Amino acid sequence: MAQERRAPAGEGPLLIMDGAGTVCRWSARAERVFGRSRAEAVGRPAVWATSTCDAALRVRPYVDDGARWPAEAEATSGTGEAGETGGAAGALCWTVELAEAGEGGDGPEERAWDAAVLDALFGQSPVGLHILDTDLRVVRADSGTARSAPAGRRFDEVYRLADPAGQEAAARRILATGVPAVERTVRVFADPQRTRERLYAVSCFRLHDRADGRVLGLAVVAVDRTERERAKALADLLATARDRVGRSLDTVATCQDLAQTLAPGFADRVEVEIADTVVHGAQPPVPGGAQAPLLRCAAAVGTPLHDRAPARGAPSAGAAGAAAAEPAEDGGADTAAGKAARAGASEGSEADAGSLSDAGAGPAAGYGGAGAGDAAAGVGAVTDEEGAVTPAGAGGVSGAWPAARPCGERAGEARVLRRAGPEARALDDLQPHLADLRGSGSRTEGGKPVPPGTHTLLVVPLALRGGALGLLHLYRTGASEPFTRDEVATAVEIAAHAALAVDNARRYAHERALAATVQRRLLPQRADDPPLGVRTAHAYRPGPAGGGAWYDVIPLSGACSAFVVGEVAGDGIHAATAMGQVRTAVRAFATLGIEPDELLARVDEVVAQLAAERRALPAHDPLRAEPLTVACVYAVHDAGDGLCTVARGGGADPWLAAPGGPFAPLGAPEGPVLGDLDIAPFASLTVELAEGSALVLSASPAARVRPVLGSFTASDSVRAICEALARDARGDSGGHGNSGENAADGDGSDAVFLAAETTALPADTTVSWRLDPDEQAPARARSLAVDWLAGRVGGEAAFGAELVVSELVTNAVRYGVPPLTLRLILGRVLTVEVKDASPTTPHLRHARTHDEGGRGLFIIAQLADRWGTRRTPQGKTIWAEMSRG
Repeated sequence: MAQERRAPAGEGPLLIMDGAGTVCRWSARAERVFGRSRAEAVGRPAVWATSTCDAALRVRPYVDDGARWPAEAEATSGTGEAGETGGAAGALCWTVELAEAGEGGDGPEERAWDAAVLDALFGQSPVGLHILDTDLRVVRADSGTARSAPAGRRFDEVYRLADPAGQEAAARRILATGVPAVERTVRVFADPQRTRERLYAVSCFRLHDRADGRVLGLAVVAVDRTERERAKALADLLATARDRVGRSLDTVATCQDLAQTLAPGFADRVEVEIADTVVHGAQPPVPGGAQAPLLRCAAAVGTPLHDRAPARGAPSAGAAGAAAAEPAEDGGADTAAGKAARAGASEGSEADAGSLSDAGAGPAAGYGGAGAGDAAAGVGAVTDEEGAVTPAGAGGVSGAWPAARPCGERAGEARVLRRAGPEARALDDLQPHLADLRGSGSRTEGGKPVPPGTHTLLVVPLALRGGALGLLHLYRTGASEPFTRDEVATAVEIAAHAALAVDNARRYAHERALAATVQRRLLPQRADDPPLGVRTAHAYRPGPAGGGAWYDVIPLSGACSAFVVGEVAGDGIHAATAMGQVRTAVRAFATLGIEPDELLARVDEVVAQLAAERRALPAHDPLRAEPLTVACVYAVHDAGDGLCTVARGGGADPWLAAPGGPFAPLGAPEGPVLGDLDIAPFASLTVELAEGSALVLSASPAARVRPVLGSFTASDSVRAICEALARDARGDSGGHGNSGENAADGDGSDAVFLAAETTALPADTTVSWRLDPDEQAPARARSLAVDWLAGRVGGEAAFGAELVVSELVTNAVRYGVPPLTLRLILGRVLTVEVKDASPTTPHLRHARTHDEGGRGLFIIAQLADRWGTRRTPQGKTIWAEMSRG
């Protein structure tokens, strides 16, 4: 080409720009002349890069041969960077150089070059170049613009700007100050109906006369960035979905997060249906199975369905639409911007000149939904058959949703999927399916209702490991464009991430249900043998993951009862199984009749052994690193003398109320948590409980019961007290206490309470005598026992009791220490007790043929159903239980 010139020798030109007017090479001399670094200039419009210098410039065509010129070498010395944006060898570029002295930039040759450059920019450049005068009328526009731009008309009359007033204000500001606006993202409408939007990166510069400095107008460079911004918006949407979806281990909450992320920005309505088996923690249905799957609508967000009435208490369609325009709490994007990006993504839409102001939203902000609730049933709620809205509980959805109906219209409803339509095909082949619903009426091929004006339905399976956990329904209505291939691919990626999150929630629900089942089976069932002299009630609030809290009421010998509350650290199935082991150990030690402090010491040894077994697990087992500790409160109450002995290892201090009086802390000494490395000994406290006293035990110190018990006295029912404590633990004070401040275990762990009220033993059910420790004591004891038992028990039982009394009293006279006391207790069984002050415990042995003694306890063991020794600080009690006959 005769007009083309190679790179000049010596220093080379100041800069080189490509055919689009973008700086691709920037010399060190250019840095000195224009005051901009190479990092600032390369990749930016040359008009902006050179706007800091008023010197005349010479622009000439240049064929890039790929060689480095000296100025470039100078610019890159010491940095190791090429300082260029690209340009293949042989590409036509443009060199920019300072006009030589005397040229003035207005000679014939220079004017020819300027004209050639302008013609190329206006006629061949892929970017939009527009010249406006000071009244913002179009002077000249590039011929490549699809819509013609008649000269002489105002720019807001030629271009369909989204915000004409804001654009004009920005243009006037640039005319006044001369500060250019560079690469601002703006929106324009691509059709006369103003339904489809496109995005442009716009740079605007003030033009002035070189001779007298008079302002001539504005030069506007517009580059269509719709596709790039659309791709960025899809990437941002995918990142948002990965951040928002999966934060909860609740299936319904996960589906709601998914729906709120996609609607109404990416789709006008989103519905997420989950297989009913998945909701309950079971495996998803097998694709192509003989039985039609049952799907539950876990979330529905966006445009309401037209063939249903709003539920009571739910927002109207208008309110839902207004809510849809509000941004989500965690950064949801402007829904109008999302729709604009979606509309601008259609192929073949008209190109328009960009506006001059900086757009505050657009696809860069994302497709993200605004978190609007469903018009009929708000997000996060389920509806019953009457339409009443109830919040979805954190403990899962089983039992909270209504029975199945023919089609899922509201969140929470279920439907049996028909073997037709895109939904069934998506479940069978685990592939996304697009359906054109124009002219299909108000329902899909499978009979599912759709919002009014729906023209496109995209069904994406929530597929994982060859199975489908559910379906994601995406609707486009009204003026919204159909889904593009890139949007379908993005929806598939989001569905894959959501499927993983739903499966995690399913596994968690399964483990939680398993732990809850184990825990329920390990807790006390209905008691057939209620303890004597006490009335009990309990309250148990399981945590969302199930845990290791338990309570127990253990009938001991005679009129004694043991009260236990405990909590194993941790949650899930492992805590539940550990709780079963510890509870069994407590019951076993309780039957030995040892003191509460000694019992805790022995249970502490058991917990230490269990912890050692846990530490011996394989290194890859995560349970190995979890410590095993137990908080426990243990109390023994003797209804015969009213004494109650309490010991606690890390549990909360019991609360005691005297007859008719208020509750106050008992003040039991606190011992170390069972299984802890603390070697401090356990201590106990013994108090006397009068008839009508009330005692409340709690395992966790975090369960602050003061505000609740402040409203009760010992005269109140223990059941009412426990119900109030349970309400407060759930965060619903129900008129007692402050649930917001004192919700027990608000961190989601278990909460357990046990309340006991002392009652009097009936006068005809117990009797006791003080005996003199002489040889006549056994005979007197037999006589007293036979007289009292006459008419109360059968003859065979009375004869057996006479022998047991004789042997126990004889043993106490020979080996015990005064005082001696005989007590008979007639409950479900007959109990014989003999007390003395000696701490020595008798042991059963088998006497040889020629031994004169040693057969007393053997006889007792044969006659009694069970017998044992209960030690006390005052000595011991030997007891025996037998049937009443």
